[in-house]
Amino acid sequence: MNRTELVGPYDEGLNGVNQPANIAFVQILWASVGLLAAVLISIQLALLRVRRQRRRTLADAPKDGDQAIWARPVFVWVPAVKRHFLYAPLFKFRRARRLSVFGTLPSRSLGGFLLFYAAGNAAYMFAVDFGNPNKYALCAEIRGRTATLAVANMLPLVLLIGHSNPLTMLLRLKYDECIMLHRWIGRLIILEGLLHGTAWAIVHVTDKGWASVGTEIRHHGFITAGFVAWVSFALILVFSFYPFRSAHYETFVVVHIVLALAVVAATIAHCELTGLDIPQTSWIVAVAALWGLERLVRAVQLVRRSFTLQNRAFAVVEAVEGSADVCRITMNLPRRVDVRPGSHAYIRLASVRFWETHPFSVAWAKNHQSPRLGKSPVGSGRQKMTTSVSFIVCAQKGFTRSLFERASACGGLLTTGATFEGPYDGHTSLDSYGHVVLVAGATGITHQLGYVRRLVAGHDLRVTAARRIVLIWTIRHSDAVGWIRSWLEEILQLPGCSRLLRVKIFITRESPGQPGSPRVCSEGTENVVSYYYERPCVSGLLQDEVERQIGAMMVAVCGPGGLADEVRAAARECQRSGNEIDFEENGFSW
Repeated sequence: MNRTELVGPYDEGLNGVNQPANIAFVQILWASVGLLAAVLISIQLALLRVRRQRRRTLADAPKDGDQAIWARPVFVWVPAVKRHFLYAPLFKFRRARRLSVFGTLPSRSLGGFLLFYAAGNAAYMFAVDFGNPNKYALCAEIRGRTATLAVANMLPLVLLIGHSNPLTMLLRLKYDECIMLHRWIGRLIILEGLLHGTAWAIVHVTDKGWASVGTEIRHHGFITAGFVAWVSFALILVFSFYPFRSAHYETFVVVHIVLALAVVAATIAHCELTGLDIPQTSWIVAVAALWGLERLVRAVQLVRRSFTLQNRAFAVVEAVEGSADVCRITMNLPRRVDVRPGSHAYIRLASVRFWETHPFSVAWAKNHQSPRLGKSPVGSGRQKMTTSVSFIVCAQKGFTRSLFERASACGGLLTTGATFEGPYDGHTSLDSYGHVVLVAGATGITHQLGYVRRLVAGHDLRVTAARRIVLIWTIRHSDAVGWIRSWLEEILQLPGCSRLLRVKIFITRESPGQPGSPRVCSEGTENVVSYYYERPCVSGLLQDEVERQIGAMMVAVCGPGGLADEVRAAARECQRSGNEIDFEENGFSW
């Protein structure tokens, strides 16, 4: 057999490609992931039912002792599973504190899923006939397999990035967890795409030489489209590493979207120009349709939240005086919006980089009677209300720095047109927990304030089970208290707050007695708020709470990576008590 007969047939078309096996492996991949998702959703629904029953039972409980039965898990092995798998970092300690190249690491449970997913892809990718004496036929089979898997993996990739995806709500996935999965599945797709192009190049160069590669790229639309996708994959991989991503995040987002669009468009063209009726074409079209639908839903939601026939959203930006460059943004929406605790929203300001939209945690939300519309008829009150939503934003680089400088230049107060997209997340309810410990670092307090207000107010209304709420806040300078003082004082005035709530503020870079420190002043609440001029011993604080635990306990943290890792380690150690203790980490940044 001459060289042309050995190589030539496998340089084009589906020659050597095992299409039935390709389709079968994709079906297995989707079925296995779908089955796992169904199992996890079933578990989440069962847990939701238990928590609702617990809340209904305990909300009216007159004594703390009535919650004792809920302080221990139903199965004695649950704390060990939480300690060693569900809440464990991938390795020994580090999870949220960033690495120089990859950023944050997944948790052990998330890492286990990624390992399962990657192992499945690797098994399907290399389930080829390595015994084939013709290595070019083998390359053709690998080329077909990697391309098929890359396209198939784009469906979960797009689903994970969607803000309005009901699956993430059912799975109780937070957006930072979806971003983590999106990044690693994306890297797997890029690897498969690069292998696809390499397998083609090996056969083509052997058949026609390197000079022919350039000719094919310039003059053959099918190869041109594949090359565009291949180069776009490579650029996405390079720019996705943390040093590039963090240096100019706004630029990264735009470039990432443009390159992703190039990949999708080029892949559609690549599949269409084969001249063959292959199912991969419908898959990639479905990916494009899902992405477009998600963008459309977001746009509709933005318009609905930000505009009415009579009014539109606007923002008041206040540059807060103090040792840190911080802005308080109050977004006034033209209609009522229900904002759950733990939510975030995307905001766009007309006067500051209007072409950019950025996500921030909602610190405070309040409904108001619309002054324009006045009192409404019975049954339509919801339409006659407006909502103000507040955020605390610390100036770093890019948009946040421009925002602070613009507000400062306007005398510390800037009023501008704005748009509001959201709220997103907020799936976690703490209503059924008798004991809640909330830990925050710096502006991470924005995530926790809504929960504190909900739990304290809900106790008086008998809709929450909380009997002890501890808020631990770590700040560098005491003037940071001014960021949230008015909101915290409003919480302190709620009925029963002095019995339920304890606020412990740790100031790490000041000494006691230093003048000019704003304090929370509310009559009758002197024992609620305590100040400490030291770093908190998180493990000791949590152990103290476990010793006085009332019912089921939740430990939640939102703050810098080092603090989050410390709280995670302490919460895992508390599992040794055998008590019912849940843990949740909320992304401080993406």
